Amino acid sequence: MSAGGAGRVRYDYTQGPIRRGLVRLSVPVVFELILWNIDSILELFWVGRLGATALAAMSLGFMVISAIRSVGMGIRTSGQALVAQRVGAGDLDGASLMAGQTIVLQYILFTPIVVGGLAGAPLLCP
Repeated sequence: MSAGGAGRVRYDYTQGPIRRGLVRLSVPVVFELILWNIDSILELFWVGRLGATALAAMSLGFMVISAIRSVGMGIRTSGQALVAQRVGAGDLDGASLMAGQTIVLQYILFTPIVVGGLAGAPLLCP
């Protein structure tokens, strides 16, 4: 472990057993996916109380959302790989730049989708 800024301790994934590093990396991802599934189950429960038509509409909408999220996850994963390469090379400024560029790319790609959704919502839900 190496010291980070403001008294924080940073874990060095290039040192020590690989199993420990993999667990430290995978636990947040698994937790995120578990919460995503819980969210979906709760949505299905509450929308299901509205009837079969509402549940069918939500199921179709979920397919679109899943497709859009998969693009975002792909960008995030590639950004994480680029940041990890920079951190592994000891280039923290480059890692910061890569992280920033990944966030900007996400904004550039998804802002039109959000704006289109907001503009089209009144047409879809009168």
